[in-house]
Amino acid sequence: QHPDRKNIYYVNQLETKGIIIDRSSLSKIFSKWNIFTYKSKFISNLKRLDKETEFSEKHQVDLKKKVNTHYRYVDANFVLLLEGIKKNGLYVDAPGLFIIWHYLEELGIFSILSEMGLTYSENGKGYNWFDHFLLNIARIFYGISSYSRACSQEEPSLSLFSHLVSLPCNDSFLNGLGSISEEQVFKLQQWLIQRCKELKIIEGKRIAFDFKHIDLKVDMGELRGFGKGPSPKKKICCHSFRPHIVWDLDTGNIIALEFRKGSARGTTTVKRFTKDFILKQFKGIFREVYIDSEYTGKDVWNFILDSKEGMGADITACLKQNTFVRKERDQFLFKHNNKKGFWVYYDDKHVYSRKTFLLTWKYPQKGKEKNKEEKELQLKCVVKKNIKNGSLRCFASSKKKLSSKEILEDYSNRWAIEIGIKDLNQNYYLTNCPGKNPHHVNVHFFIVSICRHLYRMIQRDLGDLIKRKDGSIKTLQTMREILFRQGSAKLNIKDDTFEVNFLNSWATDTRRDI
Repeated sequence: QHPDRKNIYYVNQLETKGIIIDRSSLSKIFSKWNIFTYKSKFISNLKRLDKETEFSEKHQVDLKKKVNTHYRYVDANFVLLLEGIKKNGLYVDAPGLFIIWHYLEELGIFSILSEMGLTYSENGKGYNWFDHFLLNIARIFYGISSYSRACSQEEPSLSLFSHLVSLPCNDSFLNGLGSISEEQVFKLQQWLIQRCKELKIIEGKRIAFDFKHIDLKVDMGELRGFGKGPSPKKKICCHSFRPHIVWDLDTGNIIALEFRKGSARGTTTVKRFTKDFILKQFKGIFREVYIDSEYTGKDVWNFILDSKEGMGADITACLKQNTFVRKERDQFLFKHNNKKGFWVYYDDKHVYSRKTFLLTWKYPQKGKEKNKEEKELQLKCVVKKNIKNGSLRCFASSKKKLSSKEILEDYSNRWAIEIGIKDLNQNYYLTNCPGKNPHHVNVHFFIVSICRHLYRMIQRDLGDLIKRKDGSIKTLQTMREILFRQGSAKLNIKDDTFEVNFLNSWATDTRRDI
């Protein structure tokens, strides 16, 4: 159960039970039984993440390649359903769902799915992956939080949107979504980022990294191997999923989202995550990166600041007060703490230091000769103090011209990712994971990110109609009744056109304008 434990751990455990044994004998027993070859049968991570492989350009999807026209194959009974709609029409309560077809067409995802063989069944029978994909998108925009509840929906909007006559059962739905391979999901994630960049719904100039902690209730936690992460709700470390997220602060949109198990940490995640998804697409575009205290580490700072091997961007961060940070902080406070006017009012609970101090370290650049000087990197830091309990926090920026207050104000831009993650959870059901299989959960995260991009495209077209008086954007939950679930309507098909006849006579001005 604990292959990472040293032999002395087991010697001590046996000693508590009255069994005295030396380490050499224990080592022989382990060797004879091949103990260290034992592995848990539980799957705790994506296979790709368990491999220590470096990023390579061959994994990137080339969008410039011309794609032949692809056709959508549907069940013959669905064609009969369309013929019936032409004659008699069909009553639905979510006619606005079908406008999402237009945005999926603009996104252009069908072509790449068709190339992967995900838009049709091999034997022409049963559901294909694209059916489940459409159903999941309809589920989220309709406002159904659970996969099982979506399958029991009798109203025909979801099935018609998914090009189906009837919805699959719960097991068929979940297993169908999981039938896509990990490699295909990885390529689709890369493709989606490139495509959204082309559509200009993400920019990549100012970005922020963060995790979303999702608590898990698991038996045999050590054998399951998910690892533990800090839970904001429980205030302790517990078994969890921790999807890693990068957010575009300028467009207010998600850039990438991928599964990570609970033991993942910022310092060991950010480099590979960046190389896998955003480094090549936004190299030379990055300007600022916002990170919280979990990413405190010279390796992370080096990677973000290095313009040659890394991102080449400025950092604005909250710092974990490790030995390196604490040493410089204490020297700074010892020198200035008793000076008049050193602490400045920030709000009713906090004050901050008027002056700043520098964190300086050497960065050995690749390709340099040993006798050449290493590059010196610096972060400009400010101390923030809680008046009531005296606790200290450090904030830093690589932008040397900022004052102490400007560093704190600049860091407040990072809160956009916190608001965005809350939006993903409340409106797109991010934390409603389908089971505990990492691959199935990662597919769920991928479809959530697609839905967020689709809503961003809708927001682009509606402009001021989707904004509040203060300029903020109305969430999907707020607009769901206006955009997608307008109430009873009758669908008709004339030639190649869907006609919607709204049967609800009452409508707000906003609804009429939209």
